[in-house]
Amino acid sequence: MTHYFLFSFFKLSENAWYQQKAGILVKALWVGWETLLRKYYDGDGVRRVWWPGGQHAYSPEFLKFLLCTKPADELGNLDDLIDCV
Repeated sequence: MTHYFLFSFFKLSENAWYQQKAGILVKALWVGWETLLRKYYDGDGVRRVWWPGGQHAYSPEFLKFLLCTKPADELGNLDDLIDCV
């Protein structure tokens, strides 16, 4: 389940990244995508466990973009996002 979610989330984020680069996705919408993308990408479990095998499904340009991102500390802890019930 986790693999499917992460694969789909990063594919959607990759698509949104290309759309904003092409000027199709407006900046105001990209800001939210990028913030959440950085939060998941910099999550310890994603980076150490899932990303080493999962990264090969994405374009070299998108991977280069991700390598240059900074953590999205403004969202707090991922546990707070997921376990809010």
